[in-house]
Amino acid sequence: MENETVEARECTAKSKDLTLTGLSLGRNRRVVVVVVVVVVVVVVVVVVVVVVVVVEARPSFPSLVVHLPPSTPHLSWWQVLEVEVSEVGSGVAEVALSPAFLTDFTQYLNNNNVKSTIIIDDLGKKLKSDIPFLRAESDLMGAVTFDRFMKYEEILEYLKELPRQYPDRVRLEEVGHSVESRPIHLLVISSDVHSSSTANKPVILIDGAVLYIVEQLLQSPAMTSDVEWRTLPLLNPDGYIYTWTKDRLWRKNRATTSEIGCVGVDLNRNFGFHFGESGTSPKPCSTVYHGPVAFSEPESQALRDTLQQESSRTKAYVTFHSYGQFVLHPWGYTDKVSKNNINELNT
Repeated sequence: MENETVEARECTAKSKDLTLTGLSLGRNRRVVVVVVVVVVVVVVVVVVVVVVVVVEARPSFPSLVVHLPPSTPHLSWWQVLEVEVSEVGSGVAEVALSPAFLTDFTQYLNNNNVKSTIIIDDLGKKLKSDIPFLRAESDLMGAVTFDRFMKYEEILEYLKELPRQYPDRVRLEEVGHSVESRPIHLLVISSDVHSSSTANKPVILIDGAVLYIVEQLLQSPAMTSDVEWRTLPLLNPDGYIYTWTKDRLWRKNRATTSEIGCVGVDLNRNFGFHFGESGTSPKPCSTVYHGPVAFSEPESQALRDTLQQESSRTKAYVTFHSYGQFVLHPWGYTDKVSKNNINELNT
């Protein structure tokens, strides 16, 4: 359920995205580089792995999350750095880290027979330089289009326009507010959406800025005749806005934490189900900080309440993240798949 954010999130119907992961070591400057890592596997097997980790300069503790094929024999030593196994089978992962941590990190790689090469000197600078171009492109385009990222205000206006354009098929509800008091909207799409008969239809809930999917549903009435589609386009509006103004790779919300200078909770890791287990961190500076307790954040509460509201009718829940093109199934806290899930995946 990967700023996790709701980081900037804008997907097409073809995208199955995963939230960009990161390494959080501090509270001040954020300078990033990209490292290409060649992992030499035991018994002459060589696996090429590109590792990218986002770091904030906090030397007191490292919190690393990387994508790594779980089949590699080197998986165990990544666990020392709080590695989350989230990319399976591609043989490639991407990591970015602070220059302040580069020496120690590369030494650690060398100690484990891993060769590394820097391919981008300053990823943070590059991403920051892209923001003005994104803003300018957004301002010039004006009308809604699905081949670029839209700003928060554009998405909000688009959502508000839909009930006016499709009064019998679209309903826009406010299901909560973010940490910074921005509204969290639920978009309901179905044929005759205000009729009592809609209450008997099965529900499919989508979490993510999948505006292209919304548009396709509205252009295909047959897809909404027997199903009620529910979408939460911007579950993390504060984090989304922050990606346009400060940090393009931001994934958390903007909550104040117990540690000064460390902001935000990873909403994808704030749920009660297996709270605080593998793939999360109790450290507020970490990009995968799970929060003080389960459902501590108003954004995750809004999603929980929305799911529970129609739990008996909900047949599928799909959450779209950003950056990677993967389908994660079934859970984020383990890489083990139950027999029932395997049978489902094979059908």
